[in-house]
Amino acid sequence: MPSNITKPKCTWDARPRTPLDYLYSNVLDGREAKDALEKLSSYIQIKTVSSEDPDYNGVGVFLGNYARELGLEFKKVQLPDFPEKPFYLLTLPGRNTKLPSILLMSHTDVVPAPAQDWIVDPFSGHIDDDEGKVYGRGTQDMKSVAIQYLEAIRQIVKRYWQHLEEMHRDTDQVENTRKSGSARSGEYLSSPLERSVHLLFAPDEEIRSSVMSTFLDTELFKSLQVAFALDEGCASCSSFYWLHYAEKTRVLAKFKVTGKPAHSASLQANSTGQRFAKLLSFLYNERNIQEKLMLAKKETSSEVITINVTMVSGGVQENMIPPELEATVDIRFPPKYSYPEINRLLEEWCRQAGPGVSFVDQRAVSAQSVCPCPCPNETAVVEPAATDKWWTLVTGALEKHLAPPQSVRYKAAVFPGASYAQFLRARGVPCIGFSPIANTPVLPHAENEFVYTKEFLRGVAVYIDIISDLANSAF
Repeated sequence: MPSNITKPKCTWDARPRTPLDYLYSNVLDGREAKDALEKLSSYIQIKTVSSEDPDYNGVGVFLGNYARELGLEFKKVQLPDFPEKPFYLLTLPGRNTKLPSILLMSHTDVVPAPAQDWIVDPFSGHIDDDEGKVYGRGTQDMKSVAIQYLEAIRQIVKRYWQHLEEMHRDTDQVENTRKSGSARSGEYLSSPLERSVHLLFAPDEEIRSSVMSTFLDTELFKSLQVAFALDEGCASCSSFYWLHYAEKTRVLAKFKVTGKPAHSASLQANSTGQRFAKLLSFLYNERNIQEKLMLAKKETSSEVITINVTMVSGGVQENMIPPELEATVDIRFPPKYSYPEINRLLEEWCRQAGPGVSFVDQRAVSAQSVCPCPCPNETAVVEPAATDKWWTLVTGALEKHLAPPQSVRYKAAVFPGASYAQFLRARGVPCIGFSPIANTPVLPHAENEFVYTKEFLRGVAVYIDIISDLANSAF
């Protein structure tokens, strides 16, 4: 821990315990739980900041060993245009390879984590047994989800063999089937699931490169015949889980402010700097309106427009009033806004900000991505919906892990950020964003990011049922 930082007392540790806290004590035994947490810690220690020379090869070594440990097929995929940005595909083959498959998506990269802002080394994967936490960049976004997938697969395979051994006392025959590593005709089958399950580990999600779109156009991806996918969702600071069926439209807007150059010793009227200040004032006023709307309606940021200035550039030299200044603004619109409406709104903002303000570049970096299958309204408390088979399977599996007397269990919502799910939906693949992390402060991209060990292990239990139900579906 840096010497100049005092470790704070986390008030979340004192939250009231609910029946959910005690549901999964026997899903993983003590050794399995410890091993799962150590796997997460090891994954966090692989530094994969996508903007800082990420160690994607280290990820490959880690996942290759993991795949061998679990008996999964392992493939490293390098695209010709992106040789330094590999994908890793791990597969548990199903009994019926003619059925379309299930895809479990995760991204391998994380955002930067300045060490001076953290109470521990952000890439140490520190497990705090006293607080019941795992610290590190990526614990919420989204390395914990990846390990939860893998540990759920471990338990699914383990339970399958235990079931066989209970059903058939001829353990030698069972062992021979276990070692065969492939499906066999007859009574003993080496896969616990009907459908194949693919775990795809993708690079560069945090920097919005085109690598994912390129991968999805390959014959390899098409050969997977994906019927349904899961990707990341939001953590929840309450006792319910979020289920995300759509994403906001992200626009990077570059506003240009022009004026007359002059000596910086002058008091030039209506200077470029003054116009720039007016633009910023207007943008943050719009931001405040959206924030008040969110608070007044008790909505999340998914239902309003978010506006944040992320980059500022311009100037010629230090003693000269510049002829132009630029601001890049990250704006995210709810799916109800069409592209023509977004363009009209941005043009109107330029007009209201005053003379000399223009909108020089509008680059939509995430397509509007509503799930192609019907899902409940984003503001509703979700109950299993018969209108969509995949939604029903996911929520039905969750129902097994929601203990009374809780009235709020899980909610459908628009994902407030952007994920690789958008590219899957754009290609007609139904996808739900889900991260089983509840009762936890929401800390993706923030300092001191962590996940509670109990929430992490509970997520493994939840995924056991979700993956099993999805992959054993008969339709």
